[in-house]
Amino acid sequence: MSEATKENRLDLVYKWASVHTAEARSENILENYYWSDPVKRVLFKLKNATGTLIALVGLQGTGKSTALEVLSESLGDKKYLFWKWGKAFMERMREEYYFLENWERAVYQELSEQPDKFIQEKLRIAPISFRHMVNELRKPNQKDQALQQLCRIVSTERAEKLLDKRALEELKDALLSKQLERTKFILVDLPDYKKTDAYSFGKDLDYLQRLWDKLMKESGPKTTFLIVFQKELVMKRPHFFIGKMDIVELKPLKSDELVATYKLRWGTVEPFTENSLTLLADLSRGVFRRFLKYIQASIENFIINGKTPPIGASDVKAAISEDMLLTDMELELSDIFRKQTQKAQAVKILTTLQDRPLSQKEIATLINVSEATAGRLISQLETYKYVQRTRGEGKTWLISLASVD
Repeated sequence: MSEATKENRLDLVYKWASVHTAEARSENILENYYWSDPVKRVLFKLKNATGTLIALVGLQGTGKSTALEVLSESLGDKKYLFWKWGKAFMERMREEYYFLENWERAVYQELSEQPDKFIQEKLRIAPISFRHMVNELRKPNQKDQALQQLCRIVSTERAEKLLDKRALEELKDALLSKQLERTKFILVDLPDYKKTDAYSFGKDLDYLQRLWDKLMKESGPKTTFLIVFQKELVMKRPHFFIGKMDIVELKPLKSDELVATYKLRWGTVEPFTENSLTLLADLSRGVFRRFLKYIQASIENFIINGKTPPIGASDVKAAISEDMLLTDMELELSDIFRKQTQKAQAVKILTTLQDRPLSQKEIATLINVSEATAGRLISQLETYKYVQRTRGEGKTWLISLASVD
């Protein structure tokens, strides 16, 4: 490969790795997607079951949103895909054709059902005349003319302000239900909540449960829901609705799967070597977003130092600091170690084991702690399958990194 081509690949890979979220990615998502077994399983369920409630759960950065986008692209047209469910939900609904076509009529119909005195005082028109115009909205050949007349009396915006907020919310829910009854799949990507924000997670699940129950009662099991959310919150905020779901866990990819994903996209390991790309995958602990971030950081550091490809394992180690690893592993290690010093020591153990298996005594020396402290840290890491023990020479046990399940 010529130097010019190497430089071009370096630039292309950097741009690709700089986009860490599925929402910001513009390339054809299906073209180079690595289909892991959990995503294949969800697609099978979607295509072969009707009226089911499926949850795809996983740690932050494991590719849940990307998986949802791929699944959406693999389904037909009768679907709604909601990115980062929340305040923007109703705004998205109001952009849909069905909602726009029926919202104005629903608002005027609600206004016409107010008491005569209310209509007379607020609209300055005889109630019987106003109700006649609203009834004309039901006739296709009279709808446009009736709508123009109504808008001259009271705009839709003002009509909304005249109505009670609760009545408006009920109207929105009613229209939403009718709109969603027309679809086969509803795909919901819940936001990345803060670890301490279990309340918002529960509130969103409450709303989705009401929506699910309403659709099941009114139209029967015709619509399949797929809801994507963080695994970290399942245990922090148990919810009755989760118990109804068919849960599929999107586990972190194994190191060789991350490498395979890269090769699928680029057809080669360049500008890295096989060893350096594998090291990046190991450091990422199976989290795809982290994998992209570390690729980006490695290329940045490599170019800043004026080097030319390939990027070796030593270049990766120089770019990915212990502070970066600690920051990225903060969330998952918080469930194991409460103290910041313990988390920092755990990260040192994991980075130290990247090169080769070590005895407990060697680890204690390298991270500058007592052997007893090292033993407690290793035991905790072993319990959560970060490391594993194998028999070395004699009575010595060797500690090595455990493969990601």
